[in-house]
Amino acid sequence: MSGVALVTGASRGIGRAVAIEAARRGYDVLVGCVGAVAAAEAVAAAITGTGKQAAVCQADLTQVEGLEATVAAARTLGPVTLLVNNAGVTNSGPLGSLDWDRWHATLALNLTAPVWLARNLSSDLAAGRGAVINVGSTGGIVGSVHSLPYAASKAGLIGATKTLARMLAPDVRVNLIAPGITDTDLLQGVTLEQRVQILDGQPLARLGQANEIARVIMDVASWTYTTGQVVVADGGRVM
Repeated sequence: MSGVALVTGASRGIGRAVAIEAARRGYDVLVGCVGAVAAAEAVAAAITGTGKQAAVCQADLTQVEGLEATVAAARTLGPVTLLVNNAGVTNSGPLGSLDWDRWHATLALNLTAPVWLARNLSSDLAAGRGAVINVGSTGGIVGSVHSLPYAASKAGLIGATKTLARMLAPDVRVNLIAPGITDTDLLQGVTLEQRVQILDGQPLARLGQANEIARVIMDVASWTYTTGQVVVADGGRVM
């Protein structure tokens, strides 16, 4: 496939790897970010270095205005044929520390934004017989001991994925990738002991790499006879 890929949360980690991999596979790319504009611009430069077009949009996806600005920015590159909803927040903490604002902020970014972007881009995606890839988490499948709002939002995203797959069929395929713990800069504060605990009982005995998850995302985006599915890429941890 080709066209324009809109990748949210693309200034670092999995999102950065997806944006660059999408360019390698022939897409022009809208690099979405909420901060870290310099990092997002570096991703865009890497994309243009492959010969594809790129643009950066800094926007708050928890606000309607931010969602609309992101859609408009992507369309400056052309009709959107791939939407990768990668942006997310964990808001970790024990149950007793959970407050109203953190709960709703997590759901707004992790669940509401992907649904609204799919809604607002449905005509583009249908015209190009495109795809939506929602980036979930194994926490949405088996639960999380670290963050209730994160796990709840990712579980909700599975339901949203399956419903969108039905609503947008037959023209748009909608699938969810559930990565396990991936070695990005979000793990910089994790101690060696904690890494050992993370890997305990994991068949492949290592953390995932962002470029590995990106290849899974882009591979599934190209599967023309698959929709409404949850694809787990976690080294076998929840097997």
